[in-house]
Amino acid sequence: MNQINLIEDTSKIGLPVYRYKNIYLHSKYDPLKEAQRFVEKKYEAASLQILIGYGNGYIYEELKNKIKKDEKIIVIDSFISPNIADSSLNEFTHQAIQDFLNQHIKVTDSINLLISINYEKIIEDSPELQLFVKSLNDRIRSNQITENTITYFISQWNENYLKNLKYAYNDHSIRELFSEKNLPVVVASGGPSLTKQLDLVKQYRESIILIAAGTTINSLLSQGIKPDLVVSVDGGEVNYQHFKDLKITDFPLIYCPTVHYGIRENFKHAYYCFLTMEEQLIPHYEKYANDSVETLIGGSSVANVAYNLALFLTNGPVALIGQDLAFTDGFTHAKGNLNRIENKNTEMLLREGYYGDLVKTNGVFLQMKEAFEFIQSKLLAHNRSYNCTEGGLNIESFQNISFCEFLKTYAQKPVEIQYSYPTVEENLTSYRRQLLKDIQQYEGIIILFERALKVLKSNVSKVSYEEQVLKKLEKIDSKIKKEIQDTNLSYAFSTINLHVLRYFRSSKNASREEEFALSFKQSEYMYEEMLKVTRQTVDILNTLKEEV
Repeated sequence: MNQINLIEDTSKIGLPVYRYKNIYLHSKYDPLKEAQRFVEKKYEAASLQILIGYGNGYIYEELKNKIKKDEKIIVIDSFISPNIADSSLNEFTHQAIQDFLNQHIKVTDSINLLISINYEKIIEDSPELQLFVKSLNDRIRSNQITENTITYFISQWNENYLKNLKYAYNDHSIRELFSEKNLPVVVASGGPSLTKQLDLVKQYRESIILIAAGTTINSLLSQGIKPDLVVSVDGGEVNYQHFKDLKITDFPLIYCPTVHYGIRENFKHAYYCFLTMEEQLIPHYEKYANDSVETLIGGSSVANVAYNLALFLTNGPVALIGQDLAFTDGFTHAKGNLNRIENKNTEMLLREGYYGDLVKTNGVFLQMKEAFEFIQSKLLAHNRSYNCTEGGLNIESFQNISFCEFLKTYAQKPVEIQYSYPTVEENLTSYRRQLLKDIQQYEGIIILFERALKVLKSNVSKVSYEEQVLKKLEKIDSKIKKEIQDTNLSYAFSTINLHVLRYFRSSKNASREEEFALSFKQSEYMYEEMLKVTRQTVDILNTLKEEV
C-alpha cells in the first residue's frame, strides 16, 4: 500500500477526508450523508459485496450497517490499508490476486461490485487496481461458465456415474501409476499448434511418457502416434462421438466415473480417479470398488486434469504442447481433431501471448489458463512445469522453452510406464447386491421428500412458519441429511443447491410477508427438485439391475 500521495484534509463538518492528486475520496462537505446516499443507491442483495476504495472508511461503515447477516464485504484498495477485520487484499501481484479470488469467491456466490466515489479516476492511475478489476471480471465470467456447465450437464453426469459403476470392481486406481522416478512427461492437447510438434514427438517417442488430453487422441492416432495414456473426463454426448469408433487394447484410459458411459466401453483397460468437484461421490463409489480412490484437481478442460495427472505420475519435468488457449491462425483445434473449426467470432478478448504479444482468446480459454496456474501453484510445481506450445496464450509461472530444447534436455533415454491390468472377472453378484441396497435406500428417501412437501404445504400462515410445521420439517430434514450421506445424491443435487444459494435472495426493501413467501418458495423448490432427481436415480438403478 502506498500512501505517499495522500493528503488528509478536513471536511466542512469536521471529519477527515483523504485527497489524492486533488481528487477527494469523499465529499469535502458531508462525507457521512454522501456515503448514505451512495450505499442506498448502489447496494443490491448479494452474498459478496466487493467494495473498491476504502478511503476514510465512511462508505464501508455505511455498507456494513446495510448488509444482511449472510452477506460478506470484501474491501480492495491499493492506496490505503483498510483498518477492518473483513477480507482485504494486501498484495497486488497476479498470483496473489488469483489466490485471493480462489480463497474468497465460490461459484455459488452472487456479487455486487461497488466502486467508491471518485475511485474510477483513482483506478486509472493504479495498475494494481486495474489488474484486480480485470482479474475479478475474468473470475465472474469464469464462474458463470462453470455454473452454466453444471446446470446443463449435471443430470447427464449423474447418469454417467451410475452407469460406470459396473466398471468399479475391475478397474484400478491411478495410485498404481504413481512413480517416484524422474520421468519426462509430455501432455499433448488439441490446440492448433500441436501439428508443428508432432515430428518431434515421433523422434523422441521412446524417451517420453506421452499423455493425450481427451479428443487429442484422434490427432495423435491419425499420425501413427500411440500415447501411453489417454485422459477423458467430459460427460457430454459430443465427447463420446470422438471415441465411439475407437477400440483400444494397447494403452489404458484414465477416466473419472462421470465421463460419458459409452467411452469406457471402447478401452480394454482403464484407471479411475475423481476430480475435486466430485469428492462427495467417493464414499459411495468405494462401496462398489475394491480400492480407495485418488483425486485430481479439476478445471474447465481435460487438459487441466491431464497436467495434474502428469505431476502425479512423476517427480520429473512436465511439458505442455498444443496448449494454445487462443485462436491461433483463427482455428480452435489442431488438424485431425474433430472439434477443429475456423472461429469467426469477433467478440474476442486480447491477452498477453506466449511471446509477449497480444493474442485473441475468450472466457473459456481464460478459465483453463487460470486452472493451470492454480494447479501449478497448489502443487508447488513451478520448477518442473514447462509450456512448450511455442505460441498462444501465456500461462503465468510456467517456464517457456521450445519443445526441442525440452526434449534435448530431459528426453535422453528410453522410459516406460508400468500398467496393472485386471486379471479377475467382474463381480456381478456383489455389484447387484449393492444396487439393490441403494434402490431400497433411495425409495425411502423419496418417501421423506414427499412427506416434507406435504408438511410444508400444511402451513396456513402467510407471514411465518408455524411452530408445529417447523418441528416436523426439522425432524424430516435431519433424517434426509443422514440418509443421503455416502450416496451419489449430494452430487446429483449440486445444481439445486447452487440455485438455492444464488437465486433465492430477498430484495433490499422486502416486507415480512415477502420475505416469508420467498423462503417458502425456496423450500418448496428444493424439496420438489430433489424428489425429482431421486426418482430419476432410482429409475436408472432399476434399469441397471435388469441389465445384470
